[in-house]
Amino acid sequence: MLSNLRKLTVNHKKIHILHINDICCSKMRASLQTLKPYVSLGRNYSSPPGLIGNDIKSLHSVISPPIAKIRNIGIMAHIDAGKTTTTERILYYSGYTRSLGDVDDGDTVTDFMAQERERGITIQSAAVTFDWKGYRINLIDTPGHVDFTLEVERCLRVLDGAVAVFDASAGVEAQTLTVWRQADKHRIPRICFLNKMDKTGASFKYAVESIREKLKAKPLLLQLPLGEGKAFKGVVDVVSKEKLLWNPNSDDGKDFLRKPLLEMSDPELLKETTEARNALIEQVADLDDEFADLVLGEFSENFDLLPAEQVNFIYFLINLSFSLILVIFSSSLNQTVLCGMGELHIEIVHDRIKREYGLETYLGPLQVAYRETILNAVCATDTLDRTLGDKRHLVTIELEVKPTGTASVVPVIEYAGSVLEDLPKASQEAIENGIHSACLQGPLLGSPIQDVAVTVHSLIIHPGTSTTMISACVSRCVQKALKKADKQVLEPLMNLEVTVTGDYLSPVLADLAQRRGTIQEIQTRQENKIIIGFVPLAEIMGYSTVLRTLTSGSATFALELSNYQAMNPQDQTTLLSRRSGLTQVL
Repeated sequence: MLSNLRKLTVNHKKIHILHINDICCSKMRASLQTLKPYVSLGRNYSSPPGLIGNDIKSLHSVISPPIAKIRNIGIMAHIDAGKTTTTERILYYSGYTRSLGDVDDGDTVTDFMAQERERGITIQSAAVTFDWKGYRINLIDTPGHVDFTLEVERCLRVLDGAVAVFDASAGVEAQTLTVWRQADKHRIPRICFLNKMDKTGASFKYAVESIREKLKAKPLLLQLPLGEGKAFKGVVDVVSKEKLLWNPNSDDGKDFLRKPLLEMSDPELLKETTEARNALIEQVADLDDEFADLVLGEFSENFDLLPAEQVNFIYFLINLSFSLILVIFSSSLNQTVLCGMGELHIEIVHDRIKREYGLETYLGPLQVAYRETILNAVCATDTLDRTLGDKRHLVTIELEVKPTGTASVVPVIEYAGSVLEDLPKASQEAIENGIHSACLQGPLLGSPIQDVAVTVHSLIIHPGTSTTMISACVSRCVQKALKKADKQVLEPLMNLEVTVTGDYLSPVLADLAQRRGTIQEIQTRQENKIIIGFVPLAEIMGYSTVLRTLTSGSATFALELSNYQAMNPQDQTTLLSRRSGLTQVL
């Protein structure tokens, strides 16, 4: 049975468990086991949870538990879905902390950087360890902002499972898609946690449908909400058919009442729960042959007769279940240049350099990472003839550069048949190094060249010529050919998703039109409008400030790189003129 379960979690990565809970400000509704009002939840490493009487393990087993008792769990979501707040509540309920921290107050455990506490967002992943029911949990809180996507990628590699947090009023959002795809890549089992069920506009049905439609996942419903929005008061445990009602006067979510669903008092709710439970059992039976045999055989007539230990199989599924910066030294400017994932990313790094190292740095206008390509095929010939000491270095090369039919970030390198004959491997590596070096800086803006193919038609190398000279000659010849070709600037095009209320839709659309934006569709999500489209990255600098101004701070947006597209002739001419003007001023 255990081997089947392990196999299940590997082979069915798109089956996901769904918890319905809520966190709002300093309150959290969590489906914990019923707790006595004054039970201490303080940490006690000499007596791990679940041990009673004289069943005390050695100090070594408590401090360093066996690997089978260790779980690495990550929290991932779209920005502002409530990841850090969820983490804070988990730490509080497990006894790791004695008081509830709050993102708005800047006193959470995992958001410890000054920049995180000031901005109310997670910038750097943070790990914290606590014990729960005999297991050592390493909990990792990850960023939700798109600029720090690679920080999430870095963490997913070490996870046993992840909790995907959703805003119940928004469902699947832009960054949710990104982190979900990352988790698919690393085959990470996931629990879906519907947060903010007491928020105005929260919809259980909408959130679950968005998971099915946008994430192409098959959620297994373990809980049903009791009310939505301001009427939210608890949840129903689908497996045990019990309802959990929170005390409205409790300020930390610990005080709740667990009651079984009865035909006399809750006929409709019991019927809905029974239907959900039967659907859950059928879904699980589709995944495990042994469990399916049990369901279809002995208990086919009445799922309610399934033994408790067999139903707990579902819960067993659950149990199984600094930011990257590129540093470049520019010899032409005699400056060290930082390249980041976005505007916020660069601002945070700039602030950290000042605070943590006491260095005053200049943050100039952000530069867009343009690329270049060519529009036609061009041939070029070059000869390098130098004598160093008593050694002559002579290389003559003829090559052709042409646009490729498909997108290619690195140049496609081809050789004529006569060139490859008797070509030493070291010389071939020198040729390719020269081609790659030449394509790092294009003739228009000095941006990388892409979507080109280079064919070496003729090559003459004097005996004793160094590989460095071969690379230099090839690089110079490629640059000569690129300058002769018709050239094109490629600009990064971003996928844009803006969430805005209907009152501010018109001014937001008008502003996007001025930014060369293209609107694909406008969706309706509860009381909000979702604008989906494309916009050039060059036109979106400082957009967060403008959007806050246009919408009185009520709108949010998410960006993700779509692809590189050719600039139209007018915009390209304007860009080149502006760059030329800056060069003259300098």
